[in-house]
Amino acid sequence: MVALHSDNTGNAAPIALALKVVGCVLLAIAAIDYIVLLLPPDFSNPEWQFQLSSQITDRGVLPLLGVGLLTLSIWIEQFAGLSEKGSMRAVTLLASVALALLFLTMAPLHFVSAGQASAAATRQINERTAQSEAELETRLQQERAQINAVLSDPSQLTALDRELAKEDLPAESKERLTTIKENLTRFKADPTLLEAQEAETRNRGLGVIRTEGLEQSKRVSLEFRKSRMRIPLSSVMLAGAFAFIFWTGFTQAR
Repeated sequence: MVALHSDNTGNAAPIALALKVVGCVLLAIAAIDYIVLLLPPDFSNPEWQFQLSSQITDRGVLPLLGVGLLTLSIWIEQFAGLSEKGSMRAVTLLASVALALLFLTMAPLHFVSAGQASAAATRQINERTAQSEAELETRLQQERAQINAVLSDPSQLTALDRELAKEDLPAESKERLTTIKENLTRFKADPTLLEAQEAETRNRGLGVIRTEGLEQSKRVSLEFRKSRMRIPLSSVMLAGAFAFIFWTGFTQAR
């Protein structure tokens, strides 16, 4: 029996050591990762808060695995009757409670920042939509001014006729110029046709711009709603796991 206990102790010692090394390395990697995520800090920016809470939570499995391995190494030492180092238990308990508080904080932080970031993204989409509408109106006004300038200047119409009369004019260019000449002739005979075409172009362009803006808003809103459900739930689950590890280790240490 003594020999069997000695064999178990000899096997448990290197296993516990390996688990401690791997657990410490995983925790160190997670700590470095989280520090890098904090740089450069921009706590007043909801988008930065949203990205930070998302990435910290998505990387939460790594420190959980590290703390779990450290806890397992302590249990192996305890069950094998090895001399346990209190410092390692203390480090594990402190890491567990700190990570539990961290992920518990991430849940409300992400929920609030996601709402603010969603509103900011929607405002940006609305601003881009309004800018596109203004650019469309400017382009239409410029085109109308150019058409009116040509209609009011007979020399430009004559120049267009001379260009069409060239025998070496490419077929594609001739077709385009012919269409322009026909439209100018119609607009000159009935100015209301120009207004009707401009209104049709405006309505068609506004429809496309507003439809694209609405679709973008819907996609952004859906993505943020999904994130507001997923990240806080994951954060609470991670916080619960770390709290459970802390409570288990704390009760055993008493």
